[in-house]
Amino acid sequence: QVPAPTVTKTIELPEGASKTDAVLLVPQFSPWNQLEVRILEDGFELKEMRFNGSISNLYSNQWSESVPSMLFIDPDAPTLAVRERQFGVANGAFVQQFNANQNATPTEPTLPDVRGIVATFSYNYGNVSVSDLRLKPVDDDTTLRYITHVQQLEMLPPSELADDWLAYTCFDLIFISYQDLVTLANSSPSKVKALRQWVQTGPTMVVYGAGEQFERLAEIEKLLALSPLTGDQSDSELRGWRQPTNGDRSKAFKAPRWNQNASGQWIYQNGQQVWINNDGEKPVANTPDTLHDRRPISGNLPPFVVRQAGFGNVVAMSEPYPFPGAIQNWQWMLTTLGDSSWKWYQRHGLSMNRSNTHYWNWLVPGVGLPPVVSFLVLISIFVVVIGPVNYFVLGRMRRLYLLLVTVPLGAGVVTACLFLFALFTDGLGVKGRVRSVTLLDQPNRQAVTSSRQTYYAAIAPSRGLTFPDEAAVYPLELYPHSISRSDYGRREIVWDREQNLRSGFIRSRTQNQFFLLHPHESQAALRVKQPAKGGKKLLVENQLGTKLLHLVVTDLQGVSHYGQNIESETSTSLDSIDQQTLINTLRPVLREASPANPQYFDVNRYENAYSISRPWYYSQRKSTDSDQPAPTEVTSVLETRLRELSSQNYQLAPRHYLAITELSPEVAIGVSRVRERSSFHVIIGRY
Repeated sequence: QVPAPTVTKTIELPEGASKTDAVLLVPQFSPWNQLEVRILEDGFELKEMRFNGSISNLYSNQWSESVPSMLFIDPDAPTLAVRERQFGVANGAFVQQFNANQNATPTEPTLPDVRGIVATFSYNYGNVSVSDLRLKPVDDDTTLRYITHVQQLEMLPPSELADDWLAYTCFDLIFISYQDLVTLANSSPSKVKALRQWVQTGPTMVVYGAGEQFERLAEIEKLLALSPLTGDQSDSELRGWRQPTNGDRSKAFKAPRWNQNASGQWIYQNGQQVWINNDGEKPVANTPDTLHDRRPISGNLPPFVVRQAGFGNVVAMSEPYPFPGAIQNWQWMLTTLGDSSWKWYQRHGLSMNRSNTHYWNWLVPGVGLPPVVSFLVLISIFVVVIGPVNYFVLGRMRRLYLLLVTVPLGAGVVTACLFLFALFTDGLGVKGRVRSVTLLDQPNRQAVTSSRQTYYAAIAPSRGLTFPDEAAVYPLELYPHSISRSDYGRREIVWDREQNLRSGFIRSRTQNQFFLLHPHESQAALRVKQPAKGGKKLLVENQLGTKLLHLVVTDLQGVSHYGQNIESETSTSLDSIDQQTLINTLRPVLREASPANPQYFDVNRYENAYSISRPWYYSQRKSTDSDQPAPTEVTSVLETRLRELSSQNYQLAPRHYLAITELSPEVAIGVSRVRERSSFHVIIGRY
């Protein structure tokens, strides 16, 4: 399996100070439960301060990437230290105690009763029975015991929240009340900023207590620094937030199950998940199409409304205390959000457990290939010259004994030529291929970038890859758990002011892929001057830092204007364009840039050959989430946003723009000098 990483951080202890606090984030690329801490001073280890121990991360073969990890924020929750000290009993004893306590007479609870949302999933959270909600309410002690010993659930008070959004990347859903969000914003703005950055990268935040008539939506937008929605404002009370539909409520909710045996397979047809079995095709609900005609429910307001927040979603619930809630309402919310919002592997378009066969469709073209033609030419010349020509010349010279010298010498020359040809073809530097979407909020000077990056290095960089410390970096491995230490060596991360993947992440002459999510501040902008009264042209100034191959800008009335090949730091005017012409112009560009497997490469044949050579991997790892569709880039936040652009009904909101760029300064690249090949960058901005 993938070796656990060694993470290093430099901590400065001020002169005269006896202690200091520091947070060290350790990526969980693979299951690990051993921790070793070494402290060095001036390069020398303080052996008396070395710590070795085990970490109870509850990882097992039952860990599912399709069941959401959830965080509940509540001021009445005890700190982690208090909870572990009070409820740190053996897991087996706890399970029996929890199931027995459900029949006991509880004290008045103050913490959220999480059984409602947990029982929505047939997945067995911690081997604890929570499906029968007709039982009496549980008290706080039982709830805390449950959360302490259950995988993928956590409950924290606001004081325990992290200031770094990367600490939340393991969660798919976060629940917080409106009042707690207000208090947190006043007392700890950095924690709210971290939550805001987290939700911008694709997951979902649920804010309950938004008011009976959702009168607090404006305040929620302000607290999370969300730009006002400029779409359909026919219902001004909801400020453009999307209402759930009766169609979503009546859809059958398919709860993920671990290791469910089923005869069939998942496939993707036109971006939709379809289960094929012996009985024929059975369509399965996929991420809702936000562009589809969605009729809201009639009568009273729904229990929740939804809006996009960057790549993620914010759900506002009217109830001040929605727990435990009805399973049907939780299923309604999850169906409205769509699977890729709360399934980690779908949202990221990769798996840390299962095969990522889409690895093959985003390779750096033209590198790492065997020089077949040059080999045939050189070997043909070698055979002719070293054979009859060499024999004839030496025979005329009466020096046939020199064949013992000329033959190996000629073979060495041909081998050197092949080596030099491959060296000059691939070069000594790093080549890359990047596919990215950047959401740019100019008024707030905020941006969030989702990118898929492939690197090919003839000689691996000595310092590895370096990314900003606020970027989430995920290696996209073809077979994650089949990699051994001998494949990459020790994985080492140096996490100081930057995130340096120093060793074990990139190999020479190998296509190395990564998926990045990067919320950050940005000064990039597209300056737009509205046309004079009666005018039809927009004047724009490109301050995005790169050439704009295609640019679409909407004015205050939502009319689209189009231009192309706009150099950086230049101004130009844009003519208006109708929607159909615009779609016909952009759709071929998007289609040509779509990921595709190399020509003549058969993924199925490769998979079959690999399953024969590595039977252990297939027998152990294919069982995890076996009832779920295979990992694919189709469901990722990156591809979902790009797929929307080619939709027949796609329409930019007023005061927005779409730019297909030559490069993207907003994308964090792991190497300072990299030559991009066949990259594709999109910037969607608000001015």
